[in-house]
Amino acid sequence: MGRLLDDRGPRFPLIAGSLCIMASLILFTVFIAHLTILTIIAFHVLYMLGFSIMYNNTMTLGLQQLNGPRLATATPCLTCFNNTPVQSAPPPWP
Repeated sequence: MGRLLDDRGPRFPLIAGSLCIMASLILFTVFIAHLTILTIIAFHVLYMLGFSIMYNNTMTLGLQQLNGPRLATATPCLTCFNNTPVQSAPPPWP
């Protein structure tokens, strides 16, 4: 994704990520009555692909604005914020 950001600038990856997320949500909505495990996985992969494209490029652009000690602490903070919803959710099994 870094090469895409370098070649095309920030606008293209953000639009592509948004379109992936929007497409996955529309597919979830349209096929809600006929979802199988395979379609759920496929739609979720599309959603996470869009999220990753957007998040990683936004983080890169944000980190370019920093220097020195702020840069050293910003990367772990952003990574922590990215993983917080996953870590705070309880597992679905007892």
